[in-house]
Amino acid sequence: MKVAVIQMDIEFGQPQVNFERVTGSIREACNESSDVVVLPELWTTGYDLKKLDQLGDDEGKQTIEFISALASTYRVNIIAGSVACQNR
Repeated sequence: MKVAVIQMDIEFGQPQVNFERVTGSIREACNESSDVVVLPELWTTGYDLKKLDQLGDDEGKQTIEFISALASTYRVNIIAGSVACQNR
């Protein structure tokens, strides 16, 4: 089993930019025949802790859909780190 642990520059408070970077990172890991990809914590929000209520994902729905699609496309298991969710 080959595991890729992704260390990436995350963009502070820019989830869309971070989603794009993760796509590229997972693609690269799969080009190296990885079976499992591990992402860093809070990669979606880029550690903008003061704005987690605004930037957080609604119950993780967007992130789950995004990660599921990547896992299916690249036929890889993904451990998506910790994902900030909005408070209700």
